Amino acid sequence: WMVVLLSMIPRMAQSYAQDVARIAPTPGDRSWWLTVAIATWCLALSAVMVRQWTIWPFFSYTLMCWSLLMLRCACAALGHYSHVALVAAEVLRFPALAGATITTVVWNCLLQFVIYYLLPPNRRPGFVKFNFQFLLVNIHVLNLPLAFASHFLTPRPLVFFDLWVTGVWMYTYALFYIFVIDARGFHLYPILTPRTHWCFFVYNGILGLLFGVYRLCQWIVE
Repeated sequence: WMVVLLSMIPRMAQSYAQDVARIAPTPGDRSWWLTVAIATWCLALSAVMVRQWTIWPFFSYTLMCWSLLMLRCACAALGHYSHVALVAAEVLRFPALAGATITTVVWNCLLQFVIYYLLPPNRRPGFVKFNFQFLLVNIHVLNLPLAFASHFLTPRPLVFFDLWVTGVWMYTYALFYIFVIDARGFHLYPILTPRTHWCFFVYNGILGLLFGVYRLCQWIVE
């Protein structure tokens, strides 16, 4: 799969350059200030999380997606001054949006209930309290409207290259999670471990969600 994905780089990059109108928010406009506000908010909370939890939680998919959103907004805010930042913002557009969607849907509709069920009864109240902390609400709930706001502040139709980049990112993280994090006994996402009977359905459900978000954004902008 990785060989197939990498072999598509030249054709996809050419199509991306031809089809995508890269739009940067103009400094001083409302869209620019809101983009700066999202980037600043993500950065400020990231600093708080590093101080409270250290850097290690940022190897989780959730906080990597949070970091993608922060980087995407920062690059978009600088896009008027730097072509490199503008291209980076556009490349990160759909990975940040899809990552926030997958995080919010999977955590709130599935993963938190699985973890709650697997915990001993005496630890469940503590997990519920932990889940409603200010930082957790931001990275599991508010990340979704922030990501959609980032996309629609400077909207454009998504192209296949956006989907391809996101697929490569997700595939790379899946390999990192399975062979590095999970293999060392850190089972952050029990539903994603390949040792379970339902992992096939979870993986395909996530891919279906990814494609659904892609088509939804295309439909809204077009």
